[in-house]
Amino acid sequence: MAQYIDLDQLISGINGEKLLELIVEQHLMTSSEVMERLEISKQRLFSLKKQGLLHEIKKGIFSRKEVETMRIAQAQEERLKKYNKKAAYELMPAYKNIDKHTLIINKLRFFDCLTMVKHEVTNGIYNNHLAGALKAVRNTFEENGFVCLLEHEGFDYVENLTDLQSVDIIKTYTKNEYVKFMESIEAQILGLPKVNGYSDIIASLKTK
Repeated sequence: MAQYIDLDQLISGINGEKLLELIVEQHLMTSSEVMERLEISKQRLFSLKKQGLLHEIKKGIFSRKEVETMRIAQAQEERLKKYNKKAAYELMPAYKNIDKHTLIINKLRFFDCLTMVKHEVTNGIYNNHLAGALKAVRNTFEENGFVCLLEHEGFDYVENLTDLQSVDIIKTYTKNEYVKFMESIEAQILGLPKVNGYSDIIASLKTK
């Protein structure tokens, strides 16, 4: 007999509706979110379901953990060569300073590195890289600079401010905006608190 879960009884102080909302937001993904995260078509998503590689919990709803595990497999098995047909897709570098006032972050690589850290993949290489990214963020803001989040395409070719003007910038963060991101539910979902030095960087940014 299937077990019935009474959401209202699970966590004191949070009613069932709110708890369900948090579970959906933090642990589940829609079809469109899965396609975006795995960078696949609707047809490919259907194929993954048919092969039993992705399990649809209910129509259009998937486990975030399972999707992230598949993303890790994509990177490790070099299934992301579409970015560079001559070589495998590399997760690093995920960031670089183009001058002391401007730090650029590659969204795709940064999020993929976070997925590796969240699921404790490899011997710490990705955690060390992201720890370096957070230190670079702090140092940039200490210079009253800006942090720019970029799409993957074009990131490697940006070497100066002139180059930066020719690529798509997803978002330019001020210090307060980046602190807000670091403390957000989104950051927790991505696994940012697992990065070495996370709490110290937030404290440092708030006191300067």
